[in-house]
Amino acid sequence: GRDEDRSELAAAHEQATAMLAECTERARVLRTAERESARDLAARRARAETLSEAARRGADASAALVADPARFGGVVGSFAARLRVAEGYEVAIAAALGAAAEAVAVVGLDAAAEILATLRRDDAGGASLVIAQAAPATSPAPSALATPSAPHGSGTIPANELVRAPDGLAEAAAELLCDVVVTADLEQARRYVRDNPGFKAVTRDGDLLGAYWAQGG
Repeated sequence: GRDEDRSELAAAHEQATAMLAECTERARVLRTAERESARDLAARRARAETLSEAARRGADASAALVADPARFGGVVGSFAARLRVAEGYEVAIAAALGAAAEAVAVVGLDAAAEILATLRRDDAGGASLVIAQAAPATSPAPSALATPSAPHGSGTIPANELVRAPDGLAEAAAELLCDVVVTADLEQARRYVRDNPGFKAVTRDGDLLGAYWAQGG
């Protein structure tokens, strides 16, 4: 009868209301997801453009410096190639030198400033430079430098004792490594830096630990 019809209509209305609410909620979720996706896409595009610009401007120009000395006056060559490092400590010294391990050696402050100005003017990328206070001696050749002997024992070792550099670059190498010691492991590095916060400690595996900066892994 009529009561049954009313009950069916009420049930159908309730079902339709529930379906409408469900569809409304799904639409809201989809709109939210669409907005978030649009924001994420815009952020990714902006990051890609930023990275592309950084790559263009920050491209390593070291090879160009070494290959074209006529264009860049005062270039000596690869800094690391002119060093001699005690056997087994190459990784530690490279980590201790940081960007200087990939740097180009140049003669004097004026040459360094001119090179940086040229790179920026020509939009030719960037480079790290180690500045020699005088032109490194050509005799003896870098290959004739005596390689330091690897030390014995497991104590901390001043990084400077593990490196030899030719005249002209020896002062720069000493300055770059003057506050670094080499340790057997991270635990020894942690103890040393805790007691000597003005120093950095680098392990033979290349983990660098300082009071305010650490790098490795």
